[in-house]
Amino acid sequence: MRYLCILALFISQASFACMNIEGVTLEGTYGMSSGESHIDFLRARMAADPSSKLMALKGGPKERTNLETKLVKDPEDGEVPAIKDILTGNYTGAIEKLSALEDASPGSYSVAANLGTAYELAGDNVKALHWIEEGIKRNDNSHYGTEWLHVKILEAKIAVESDPDYLKTQHILDFPEEEMRNGNFIYRYRDREIHQSKLLDALHYQLGERMLFVKPTDPVVADLLYSFAVLEANTRVLEPAVELLGLAKSYGYYDVADIDERLARYNHTIDTTSKIHPRVVVEFVLVGTLFLFLLLLGFLVARSFYRLIRPPKPPTLDNFGE
Repeated sequence: MRYLCILALFISQASFACMNIEGVTLEGTYGMSSGESHIDFLRARMAADPSSKLMALKGGPKERTNLETKLVKDPEDGEVPAIKDILTGNYTGAIEKLSALEDASPGSYSVAANLGTAYELAGDNVKALHWIEEGIKRNDNSHYGTEWLHVKILEAKIAVESDPDYLKTQHILDFPEEEMRNGNFIYRYRDREIHQSKLLDALHYQLGERMLFVKPTDPVVADLLYSFAVLEANTRVLEPAVELLGLAKSYGYYDVADIDERLARYNHTIDTTSKIHPRVVVEFVLVGTLFLFLLLLGFLVARSFYRLIRPPKPPTLDNFGE
């Protein structure tokens, strides 16, 4: 838990791998949608060692982000000492340094974001929430516009502090499944309207940051993975949803029976749906038709050629004089 949001320290690059995702839909048809490759990305983050992020400081310039290069070249600049405090676990020192920077020159997005990170790592989710929200006010597009989900995560963590069973009665992201299947589902949070595709992106990005540092088990990550699976199943195809449910189970999702029921239902639909893509069927029919046409054409050409070269019929009473 101590490394929960340390990626807010770095200028992150989105790890969205755009691709066509093929598979079976919840309705039992074979579908293909344009989206992101979530599973490989999240599994890689889950398996990675957090220290691997910091090893870039020892590598060449091509292995560093802009901020990591700054840490090496300009170690006394601005927020760098506070960032180093966070990296070494000195959260109190980081909070003191960042607070001094904020007092001296208020308004910096990165100071607010790093204060939110330091407070969350220190276990003060209330102050962390204040500074993450302040960071959003200063730069709403940070983290590809997904920090609203970070706010919801912190709100849930605060609720869990007073009610340990909070995530057993509701999800961080609650949405009615029946409304997701028309392709234009809108999730509403405060004054935001988030289309289902952006909701998938937010889960992809925020989970990617957390799973690099938060290893199983963790109820917050488990809940997000469960909601991710439900969203995938209802808006795209089932195969990634099955993988996400498996990850949620690994992270200790509390309702194992619910996961097992969904896994059984999704796998049954996958197993009983034709794996032949409709495009393949069309291509097979076209190729087959072309083959039959060429076969018929070859037969007609061969027959005509044979008529040209065949010897004349011997004379008979019937054709005598012809």
